[in-house]
Amino acid sequence: MSGTRGALLARWRLGLRLARRDARRHVGRTVLVAVMVALPVLAGTTALIALESSKDSPERVRVESLGPDLQASLIYQGGHVRQTFDATNTTWDGGTEPGELPTRAEYEAELSDVLPPGDRLVPVEAVEVVLHGPELHLTSRMARTDLRDADVTAAFKLRDGAAPGPGEIALSRGVAEQIGVEIGDSVEVQVRGGGTETRTVSGLLARHLPKEAGAVVHTDPEDVSPAIGHGPTPEVGWFVSGPTPVTWDDALRLNEHGVAVISQEVLTNLPPIEEETLFRPGGGRTTDEIALGGAITIIALLEGILVVGPAFAVSARRQERSLAIAAAQGASPRALRALAMAPAVVIGLCASVVAALAGIAVAAVPVAYYELPAVVVPWSRVGGMVLVGLVVAVAAAWLPARTAARLDIVATLTGRRGNRRATGWVAAFGVLLAGAGLAGTFAATAANGNANVLAWCIVVAEIGLVMTTGGIVAGLARISGRLPLPARFALRDAARHRSRTSPAIAAVLVAVAGATAGLIYLTSGAQFREHVHMPISAPGTTVVHSTDTALPLDGPRPEIEATIRDVLPGVTAITPVPVFADATDGTNTMVMTVDPSGAGRGRGPGGLGTPVVDDGDLVPVLGLTGKTADAAVAALRAGRVVVPHGTAAADGTVRLDIQTYSTVGADEMGETLDVRTVRVPATEVGDGVEAVPNLPIVPPALLDELGGEERLERFVVETGTVPTTAQTETLADRLGDLTFPRGSTRAWPGRLRPGAARRS
Repeated sequence: MSGTRGALLARWRLGLRLARRDARRHVGRTVLVAVMVALPVLAGTTALIALESSKDSPERVRVESLGPDLQASLIYQGGHVRQTFDATNTTWDGGTEPGELPTRAEYEAELSDVLPPGDRLVPVEAVEVVLHGPELHLTSRMARTDLRDADVTAAFKLRDGAAPGPGEIALSRGVAEQIGVEIGDSVEVQVRGGGTETRTVSGLLARHLPKEAGAVVHTDPEDVSPAIGHGPTPEVGWFVSGPTPVTWDDALRLNEHGVAVISQEVLTNLPPIEEETLFRPGGGRTTDEIALGGAITIIALLEGILVVGPAFAVSARRQERSLAIAAAQGASPRALRALAMAPAVVIGLCASVVAALAGIAVAAVPVAYYELPAVVVPWSRVGGMVLVGLVVAVAAAWLPARTAARLDIVATLTGRRGNRRATGWVAAFGVLLAGAGLAGTFAATAANGNANVLAWCIVVAEIGLVMTTGGIVAGLARISGRLPLPARFALRDAARHRSRTSPAIAAVLVAVAGATAGLIYLTSGAQFREHVHMPISAPGTTVVHSTDTALPLDGPRPEIEATIRDVLPGVTAITPVPVFADATDGTNTMVMTVDPSGAGRGRGPGGLGTPVVDDGDLVPVLGLTGKTADAAVAALRAGRVVVPHGTAAADGTVRLDIQTYSTVGADEMGETLDVRTVRVPATEVGDGVEAVPNLPIVPPALLDELGGEERLERFVVETGTVPTTAQTETLADRLGDLTFPRGSTRAWPGRLRPGAARRS
């Protein structure tokens, strides 16, 4: 055994030494092959790290919740807490009765007894506030804590400016941009259920902060709320600052005292999963997901092998004389294979390692651009990517090495290359595999089969196509005598060098097949999403909608429109949309459903909600397009209700169920006042597949028959941009003060035009 192992090591030691020398001698060829191996590894490593950095991984939770120096963060839960390692999922058993809740000081003394030696508690509370800028305001979470502690200050990472002192506040950059303030400006801070104070902006914070805060202020520990518990009190918690790590055993003891724990030590060195006290949902992958991932991996590896294969085939061809000399001196076929494959090992390993390290650096760019908390490097998976690159290189060199180990020594040394005829059974078997794979693909598609069956059929088909390439090249060479001279020479040269031609053709074939399949999949998915998407209005518009009270047609329209133009930028048009409403003072709610079955299982309106009243003029702003819009306009002008496909009866009518509810003094729909059924002439629009919004649409001519009237409930505003959260919140409050004192107002975008500007 030791002799066999020694011979193996000797073969590979010699092969690797010669491969290193050959790489230095032929720098251009080496760089070309290295680039082909490195690019997939670089792309895969970059995508892997960017994805991991964007997920709620333990590393991200640690950096976002604790910063670089805090040992732990404690969140009050009450009772006996059970949690995952990162505390993203928690639950608790039992608890303390409201009258038995301790004061903050008593509770902190209890927790301090459990903390590791040398650590201290820094109180923190998160409260909901409304931040008022010069014109806009925004609801956000604000953290109040002692920023004199250096570990706490480091957790709230600043992008610009300084940490807040007394009378100051630091805002996240996104919050500051939305309400239109900069460092040095004043902000009015209104605590929900509390008072209002004015603070000066001292700095701009990074995007991801502890407690999901959009703002932070300094508060002395003695000024923090003395109460703890649930309900209207702020979210109570503590940062743990000090030199001693909080271990998982410490966290379990703290759980017994009613707090969930996010620990720097635990998230850096995760304990065995069996020690986790709470089941982590969604932790495993289904068999279908594993099968689909395996199929996609095989396709990707096959493409990589075929792309790199021709380069190693050329390299092996150039080594033939050296290998023949070695064989003439007694080298075994195994030794010849080692000599031929050694360049793949050297180039594949070096290129993959360099590509993986470069991928880590490249991944830092999107992480910094999107202000993610940290670059999370899953080292085991990065090592897997290096191994993939090495496997691709070695697999690509295996067939040329196998061929080189079986070369004709005499023919090679005398300059005569003996080309073996293409093996017919390989091509025939490839045709069978390709046919079986394609048949399975069509069958799975026709039967609405699952994705992993389809993917594996594609794998089989592509392997079959790869196996046919040698036969295709040989067949073309046989008929080349009838072709023009340049084509004849090209085909005969391709047949003479099948070892490099076949992989190249197979690589192009697999790439085109994979790209075609991917484009079809993406296009089909986009078309499906387009069909099922229910826009609420035309592209490039925003809908301002009262969710509670509809206004009379002669209501305060000028004031409403002036407020909309004042708050939303770039308004080019405002279209009032009348809706079908109760013919009273607007305090009742009417619900209309289209009932195709007559069994009371009706379909309500999609999109804007309450049925729109229109004679055809509003169709363009309601999200209907093309032939659907034309049919709707014609129907409304003929006095017919526009309904979804498949809801009208054979005689061209539709059953409408109309219910009236009292909403006076009720948070939701209250007492049912009236239920009636009406059959009216109707026109169907749509094809039953594509979602058509805002149906049914009622013509004004049928209002008397339906027992309702037109009232204003919404406005469609053409802006071309998506309003920010601050703009929609400010608009809702200003319109609420103006026209809807007991209701609420909402503003949300319709379907944007491609390329329309977005605001965050």
